[in-house]
Amino acid sequence: MTIIFRCIFTFLLLHQVSAATIVGEMNEVRLAKIELALEDKEYKLALRLIKTNLDSGELHIPTYFLLARLHMDRGKYSKAMRAYYYVIKKIHPIDGKKIILQRTESGLVNLLKSITVPTNKALEVYMEVGKTFYSIADSFEHRKEFRMQLYLHAKKFFKVCERFRYDLATSKFFIGLVNSKSKNVMDAIGNFYDAKELLIAGKADPNEIKKINYLLAESLIREGKTDAGIIYLKTITTDKNVEASLKKYAELYLSGIRSSYSALSFGIDYAYKSNINSLNEDELATQTEADYITKDGVTVTKKIGLVFSSGQKGNFTYRTSVSISDEENKNRELVTLDSRSYSGYLTIKYNNFEKSIFTVDFGYGQEYSPISAESGQKKTSATTSLDLEYLHNIKSGTLSYSVPIRYLESESSQKASINKGIGLTYSPFWSTKHFSPSYSFNMTSVDEGEGIASSLRYDLSLSNSSSISENFSVFTYLAYSQNSNTDPELAYKDYDIGLYFTYYIRYFSGLSLDTELSQSLSTTDEGKTTKKFETSLGLTYSF
Repeated sequence: MTIIFRCIFTFLLLHQVSAATIVGEMNEVRLAKIELALEDKEYKLALRLIKTNLDSGELHIPTYFLLARLHMDRGKYSKAMRAYYYVIKKIHPIDGKKIILQRTESGLVNLLKSITVPTNKALEVYMEVGKTFYSIADSFEHRKEFRMQLYLHAKKFFKVCERFRYDLATSKFFIGLVNSKSKNVMDAIGNFYDAKELLIAGKADPNEIKKINYLLAESLIREGKTDAGIIYLKTITTDKNVEASLKKYAELYLSGIRSSYSALSFGIDYAYKSNINSLNEDELATQTEADYITKDGVTVTKKIGLVFSSGQKGNFTYRTSVSISDEENKNRELVTLDSRSYSGYLTIKYNNFEKSIFTVDFGYGQEYSPISAESGQKKTSATTSLDLEYLHNIKSGTLSYSVPIRYLESESSQKASINKGIGLTYSPFWSTKHFSPSYSFNMTSVDEGEGIASSLRYDLSLSNSSSISENFSVFTYLAYSQNSNTDPELAYKDYDIGLYFTYYIRYFSGLSLDTELSQSLSTTDEGKTTKKFETSLGLTYSF
């Protein structure tokens, strides 16, 4: 008897499977007929066949997708989304509805930790819905707020696919696109890098990887990392096998970046300096104001700058800049601490390398200061500089190798000195709106003068740029220097911290309000300590 029941059960099960298979095959046949009917503009026949598939008793997802696309073509976006949502609720019961109703990214992250794992078929639907929302958003060019809501809604479905590692490269790619549209550029850069690594690992079409290089370049340039962006554009323009249209886009982008421009700026700063004479603590304790006039001081600095970039000339770009700065103490008894400087630079960049940029920077500057109240400005020193830099991109950021050389001529010394060094700077790509750091290390051989052993100076620094808003930015830096020498007076350590605030005045194009706060501490091996605090407020106008 048991054997008979088993046979009957197996027969019924096979019958159900067979029936389901037949229904599925019929739905596929009808779907092909629907597409033919649409091509022949037999819309009534197509709609009748669609209805038959929807009423077949089987959830035939391709038919729902086709129905959604038909609504999309007619601009009936809400009906298209209802078709997608119906499939989600059927294929991912309960949790699918929760995902649809979720409105915030943080809420979605928490939700995805607790829901049941969707099937691959459900994840395929989420991907399709995300792409649909993204394409709808692209069509709403003149309704920016609504468009952004649609982009963020699309991102929600891509995040589901990312969480459950479905077509991860595509998920990362679209999340990057949405972040770029939302001006979360640094997040987008990270997403594009992840997508690129996955495509490379999966041995994807090289043209797909080059497209991501283009998006990376665009994002980096928008974030102010122009050289890094140019390197990625060069990987496209120098590749003979890349698609012609993509190469053309990259070439046009490069030509736009390299077009010539000029800028002229004027500025005035008022600064307070707590230890204007740079006296160490022993000197401050033993001397009186009769010796150093005043401990604190207020200065006014006027400055002017001119920059001209030639644009691309063959494989080179040229940039020249000239600046003049004049600092005057409000207390005229400190006239010998006044200073004036003139400087000019010529920067030449060679960018015919596929993955790097080589830069040569020539500079010359002169410093002037009064010898006495009656002498007027007298030349005190001149500096000629040469900087060689090689910059290239790595997976997580840019690495810059530099060789700085300084030729110093002082009016108080008969022999010029030459300082030579090497430097390394790392600037990561994956930073945020508020955290965009750069790390630097330099080692320099310092010529201390005739008859004195040269020093070896080490410099470590960390800087960070923050964009608080479109008009307000903050730059922070921390620096440490150690000068090693057998002479204890020339062996010292410096510690510096600084904050720069820049506010671009909304209704006056080119005008910015600049504030600086800085604190420095210097200690010698002899035990002498010098502390200085400075703060300034200024206006700069550029055009």
